[in-house]
Amino acid sequence: MDNTAGCIGGMIGCFMSLVIFLAVYLFACWVLSRIGQKFGQGTLGQWCIPIYNLYLLCLCAEVSPLWILGFFIPFVNIAAGVYVWGVISARLGKEFWLWGILCGLLGLPVLVLAFDDSMPVSDPVIPF
Repeated sequence: MDNTAGCIGGMIGCFMSLVIFLAVYLFACWVLSRIGQKFGQGTLGQWCIPIYNLYLLCLCAEVSPLWILGFFIPFVNIAAGVYVWGVISARLGKEFWLWGILCGLLGLPVLVLAFDDSMPVSDPVIPF
């Protein structure tokens, strides 16, 4: 029994999965770079570097880069994401808790932050 067709199908499936993953990753980097442009942080190439993009995110939020460690600890990463996105949202004139929870847990509101016309405010309301 010849399994060549199954092997080729598997290779095509793996290749297509890789292409889709890469496209989604590059789109996410582009969205983050749009947010970074609002704060004057990084280029698209810099936002494509894993972990360094978390550093750029902390620069946008003006929080300590030690928050990066929180993104790698289970359950703490949820709180870190909510806090960092909440601060970024507040710096863009949005409600800290609402936008922090939505962006930190769902991720889709990040698109709104990236593509709306909000700009950094001079005195954000940050509860901590």
